[in-house]
Amino acid sequence: MEEKLKIEYTIISRGTEKYGSKGYMGISEVKKGKRYFVLSKHYEKEVKTLKDSFEFDDIYNIENITLSRFEIIPKITLDNKKDFINERIIICGLGNVGFASLIYLLDLGYKEIDILINNNENYVNDAIMQLNQIYNAKISVVTTLSTYNTYIEATGKSNIIKEIIENVTENSSIFLLGTPREGTYLIDPLEIHRKNINIFGGHELNGHSWQNRNSCFIDLLKKNRNKELKKFVNIYNEKPNIVNNVLQRKNNFFEVIKYDI
Repeated sequence: MEEKLKIEYTIISRGTEKYGSKGYMGISEVKKGKRYFVLSKHYEKEVKTLKDSFEFDDIYNIENITLSRFEIIPKITLDNKKDFINERIIICGLGNVGFASLIYLLDLGYKEIDILINNNENYVNDAIMQLNQIYNAKISVVTTLSTYNTYIEATGKSNIIKEIIENVTENSSIFLLGTPREGTYLIDPLEIHRKNINIFGGHELNGHSWQNRNSCFIDLLKKNRNKELKKFVNIYNEKPNIVNNVLQRKNNFFEVIKYDI
């Protein structure tokens, strides 16, 4: 990298930052019609390395870039396992990964999707109403788990994973897209064995090449280019403590910090 690239945006990842991370997703300024998606902490001013970065044309807005980056996780996990996705579907958690998974499934044509969340905020209700209209779907919010054919676990919480295993029926599928970090998981392997449950991990790095991930990202940018996404992304101008202030209360599905360059 001959000249230093400035960082214009960083994206908040609540699931990761809850456990002490200071951020890891940065978007460079435009150079020669290109941007780079790089590893970067919040408030870093320059790109340190382009290793494993994604290069893309400067024709996509920040809302698209943000959604597409998180949507890599469901796409790379589910693309080759569509035979295991059957309605009724439930997504557990509607954070960054959960919402990206919802958009991914809607674009595949799935209609009957429940969302398990604790607090039903106004922005969630508004988004579900809008998506139901756009996709002619039947998305509903639920507060308790019941029996489904497909479970998309996007929280990583041990109590949710345990509850899924207890409720799941024979030959159902579970996709673990949330990163489990708590260290205590009360799962009985006998339940998995007897019910013939299909369980798939959803880590975006292990087992996937950079070329595959980069290709997924570009495909998603193209797919999402004409979507109206501004309502789903909050963009905050950089100022002292802005990241900590945003993390105090979640007000949208995605949150981005913009730096003065």
